[in-house]
Amino acid sequence: MAYVKVGKVVPLVLLAMLAGSIATVAGPAMTTTRAFAHTDDPVDFITNIEYIRGHLEKAIENKKAGNNTLATAHAGHPVEEVYTLVRADIQGDDAALNTKLEGDLNALFGQIENMTATDVEAKVADINTSLDSAVTKVVGQESSSNNTALWAQVAMSLLNTSVEEYKEGVSNGTITLMIEYQDANAFIHRAEVIFGGIKASMPAHEAEEVEEFFGNLNELTAAKADPEQVETVVGGINHGFEEAFELGGTAVDSEKASFAANVEMIKGHMSQAIKNVVNNNYELAAAHAGHPIAEHYALLKTEVSEHNQALDGSLETALTDFAAKIKSMSADETRMQVVKVTRLLNMATSDVVTKETWADFKFRAAVANSLLSTVQEEYAEAIQGGKIAQMVEYQDAEAFAARANVLFRTFQAQIPAHEAQEAKEIFADLKAGMRNAQEPAAINTLVQGAIHEIQEGAGIKAQAGHHEPTSAEFIAKIEALMGELKQEYAAGNYAKADSLAVEAYLDNFEHVEGPLADAGQRELMEEIEQLMRVQLRELIRDKVPADQLNAHVATILDKIEQAEQALA
Repeated sequence: MAYVKVGKVVPLVLLAMLAGSIATVAGPAMTTTRAFAHTDDPVDFITNIEYIRGHLEKAIENKKAGNNTLATAHAGHPVEEVYTLVRADIQGDDAALNTKLEGDLNALFGQIENMTATDVEAKVADINTSLDSAVTKVVGQESSSNNTALWAQVAMSLLNTSVEEYKEGVSNGTITLMIEYQDANAFIHRAEVIFGGIKASMPAHEAEEVEEFFGNLNELTAAKADPEQVETVVGGINHGFEEAFELGGTAVDSEKASFAANVEMIKGHMSQAIKNVVNNNYELAAAHAGHPIAEHYALLKTEVSEHNQALDGSLETALTDFAAKIKSMSADETRMQVVKVTRLLNMATSDVVTKETWADFKFRAAVANSLLSTVQEEYAEAIQGGKIAQMVEYQDAEAFAARANVLFRTFQAQIPAHEAQEAKEIFADLKAGMRNAQEPAAINTLVQGAIHEIQEGAGIKAQAGHHEPTSAEFIAKIEALMGELKQEYAAGNYAKADSLAVEAYLDNFEHVEGPLADAGQRELMEEIEQLMRVQLRELIRDKVPADQLNAHVATILDKIEQAEQALA
């Protein structure tokens, strides 16, 4: 497996919500202190050092077992894959150390087949001493044992990579690639060693849970268990670290996310241009073809030009021509021009955002949420009194929601099943709601629900300045909404009652589910979820007698009171 820098992002995965699901996890972003660290990525640097240690441990293990092939493979991985990621930092702080360390790693790789196990152990011990020095030189005081949050993030990164290695190494209860299987076990062991060093700094509850999870993880890997089970337990360990050291969600590069969102908006406008040409509405087609060059490209031009002046010229010309000529284009010609522009946009994204960043599903999740936020604004302008007042803005909202959904589908399988399923359902409701010109407040509720599910599932931070109410505040809002819902239902306003039900669940109870699960109240949480998300809306849709609905609401409120007491 080719290594890349890790430790950039971390999901907020609640183990209690992981049963039967896959929790995709990775290491968190970290703010560094330049006065101490001589690298921009202390977590990345130390994680890569730990990869080297893990490979060397496996080299010793296989040498002792008489398996020179695997011993050589593990001795070679640090040289071939990992050391290039740390060489520059080490060279910059101590050129002599870099020369020695790289020379020793190459010597071990070249000679291990003819060395005794004792000689290999001695050589690895010497290399580990040099690795210790490298961490001290490059990371400085940040690498001290007192910086437990940093070491927790390193452990999380190791565990994330162990999952990927395990997936490659095990299938259907059988080891299919031994080197990857051993890599997985090596990185798990290194993470467990780190845990041993920071365990005393963790609250007793989280420390005990993480210790149990490591035991489970070792049992699962030894039994060649299904990779999904391994991934779920890793999610539990990482959640324990998150809770113990208060590690937040991923901080995504806001400038790159803004760039990518504007690219997606251009794509949305172009899709609506095609749609309107097909429907022979050239006025609307021209409006959508004109927005990219009139509004969006000005926000992209500087970055594109700095990275690739020729591409800037080609893209600006293509967008200008598209806007100028669309009224004389056929549907096929419009599609061909859109394909051309899309290719140029993808090149620009590759240059500015970079392929590595775009490949990170958490980045795409942040872009999707940015698009959803714009959907709210466009839709609010478009709808008045249940009717479309501004068709261009209405189609903008449709287009941006569709682009957000396209992005969601690219990472749907990489977030926990619970959040993925709920987000999928919300996107379907959002599409239907906009098609029916629902009031902006109802669409806003759905959009916020989708944003919340994506944030939770992908482990990305809420927008800066966003105030997250307390569980008690969410519960108080639910109680108020239930009262309004009963009044609207009694008056025969079934659509409004349904909208209030959606708001009570998506905008409020969804935010209480995690704390309830953490408090050991998963059963109560799931019961309330069914009462609110499924049963209440079914009763409203069936237009049952008001007394029956009120009785159901009373049951919900009784359970909500139990939840409030559990969280007090």
